[in-house]
Amino acid sequence: MTTAHRLILKAVSSVLLAADVADGKVYTSRVRSISAETPHAVVVRLGRSMSSLSSVKGGPTGWMTLVQIESYGRMTNGEPDEASDAIVEAVFAAMAASPTLGNLATAVEPYPDDTLSWDLDVLDEKLACITAKFVVSHTTKGRTLTQ
Repeated sequence: MTTAHRLILKAVSSVLLAADVADGKVYTSRVRSISAETPHAVVVRLGRSMSSLSSVKGGPTGWMTLVQIESYGRMTNGEPDEASDAIVEAVFAAMAASPTLGNLATAVEPYPDDTLSWDLDVLDEKLACITAKFVVSHTTKGRTLTQ
């Protein structure tokens, strides 16, 4: 059985793949670094999840799950964040076009107050990563983790 949280992770990944974000180089929970041969990539991770129990015993549990989407872009000429900037823009467009993740969620919204963060690396080539955070509101049956 798969938890609702894992289904949310896979749904976000599917939305980005369908929109051909980062030329289809979309990964979930990737721990390896992005190779020098890969100019663009997106990594989708679950951050954390906060539950709220129904006031009715046995009723659905509401969840607010933090999803972090890392947009990687590599540039040989120009500013390193230029490539990742275009990718994060495509991420936001794809997420806006699928506000319920195919009816798995009741809402998908940018995380307030801490929506975007930037990181730069010049190990082998200029690599920039912009992490976008979204809150996915969804429910599970009773006090379980299943949809």
